[in-house]
Amino acid sequence: MKLSLRHLPVRFLRHREGATIIEFAIVAPIFFLLILGIIEFGLILFSSVAIESIVMMASRTASLGATSNAAMPACNGSATTADFIKCYVKQRGAGLINGGAISVVAVPYTGGAPAAPVLPDVCLDSGTPSSAPDTCTQYMEVNSIPHYQGQNDPLVTQSNAGTGGQLVQITAYYPWKVMIPFVSQYFGCHDTQNTPGCAPGVIMITSSTIVKNEPF
Repeated sequence: MKLSLRHLPVRFLRHREGATIIEFAIVAPIFFLLILGIIEFGLILFSSVAIESIVMMASRTASLGATSNAAMPACNGSATTADFIKCYVKQRGAGLINGGAISVVAVPYTGGAPAAPVLPDVCLDSGTPSSAPDTCTQYMEVNSIPHYQGQNDPLVTQSNAGTGGQLVQITAYYPWKVMIPFVSQYFGCHDTQNTPGCAPGVIMITSSTIVKNEPF
């Protein structure tokens, strides 16, 4: 026997119980995704402002050529001003989500331009950095691929806080892994060669400032 809608009772066709839950099931994922996006966007903005403030405070102290500060005893006794800057920024940013992943680079200006990046080869013979290929039989790149110097090396900027009266650029990199499901693949940093911690699905929050050192 074949049934058609005209054979069904009118009250059944007008029955709307359960419609609300179906409508909610359709709209809820979009609604919650939007709410999560707003929350994460707010956290990214907060982190960006926090990193910018931290870098500014670190640069003011570094411009004095300091390796210690009464306000940051955990960093006192740093070997160099560049080491102090790294410690200072990491300590101040420790309260941020994934704050331990913050990396800092200080680059002095020479002739009106920042110092050129260098190759991060490590000599396998002695385990110490070397710049002369003939002193080692083989080199190890930072991604653990053995080779000789000059082959597929990423560029790495060596941190240096400069000397008295010199301009220094201080840059902090804070990788934020996008937490919103389904959309993280559309965000991310792709300059993996020149940006520390850069990876797909990661928004690189960067803050940079240029300060002139005092004549210490």
